[in-house]
Amino acid sequence: CCCCCCCCCCCCCSSWRADYNRTDVKHGRFDDGERAAIAAAIREYAEERGLPYSLGACDWLVERAAAGHKRGAITAIAAALPQRTRKAVWQFVRGNYTPTEVQGKWSAAEDARLLALYSELGPRWKEIGGRLGRLDRAARDRARDLNYGQPLNTGKWTDDEVDLLQTLVASYRQAVALTADADGPHTISDSLLPSDTAEARALAVTTLDDIDWTFVARQMGTRTSRQCAEKWHMRLGPSMVEAGQWGRGDDARLIRGLVAAAAEEAHEVAWGSLVAGRTAEQCQRRWRLVLKHLPVEVRCTFAAAVAEAAARLQQSEDKAAAAARSGGSKTKQQRKRQAAGNEDAQQEQQQQQQQQQHAAGAARRSSS
Repeated sequence: CCCCCCCCCCCCCSSWRADYNRTDVKHGRFDDGERAAIAAAIREYAEERGLPYSLGACDWLVERAAAGHKRGAITAIAAALPQRTRKAVWQFVRGNYTPTEVQGKWSAAEDARLLALYSELGPRWKEIGGRLGRLDRAARDRARDLNYGQPLNTGKWTDDEVDLLQTLVASYRQAVALTADADGPHTISDSLLPSDTAEARALAVTTLDDIDWTFVARQMGTRTSRQCAEKWHMRLGPSMVEAGQWGRGDDARLIRGLVAAAAEEAHEVAWGSLVAGRTAEQCQRRWRLVLKHLPVEVRCTFAAAVAEAAARLQQSEDKAAAAARSGGSKTKQQRKRQAAGNEDAQQEQQQQQQQQQHAAGAARRSSS
């Protein structure tokens, strides 16, 4: 029986980690349809076991797996939303169906207690959240916003900060490369990074654009994850083109591929098949860069963003074609003007030669 339980736990852990490698995942706010699907799944699961299922009455969902009720619950409930990861469903359920956590704005007193607990316990967010009556991820995110109690720089980056950021990014990527063959999210040890405050334990992280900026910012100490990411991508890091991850014409191929996919949501797209020679992760990263150049009002839905990008691509191609046509006709006109100019120059030269001949003849006659 123990062996069976261990096997079950290992399978569950493996399946949860496998979600990190998926490229068909929907992100962002849960819409009304998804909320209804989760409610129906929770109700079905609870009724089969005689458990309460109303909003705010599902404490059994956050019990330890050993208690019995929770084992397999999130997996069963998440099956109703295959486009979401089990972690995302778990976070949504925990934040909306359990009454044990405080929600809303953090007070100054809570901030002070949070930082004191972090100083005492380190990044043991589940224990910190439990003491504060907050979700563990809420405590983690708030501590990150407060930069873990360290003073923040908001002005111009110093040369030392730039050098440190470049060193941290290089060290992080080297550490990721060492675990590239492992399944699931990369596990990076803080000790691999050049920091005097490195922790002994390993930290499991997921990456965005191959870099976990929260992880890097913790090592920086004086800048937020947003500041680090913006500084790197806008000023220091090579572009996708410079890194050989994207090439001329790939943007047009990406947008045409998205139009052909006719998907309503990003998770419905087979990203790996959009651009030949480019991975799903590269296509998704490039699409995020394209989104930054689109108006905010069209980014609210995936389909609207694709339509706007396609319209802009068409406008660009139309302008290029028009410029090519006008450029060709202009060349002909230039050739005509040049030919006319050559004729005028020849006539002027002939006139000058005739004038010189007349002048020479007159000089000879006067001398005789």
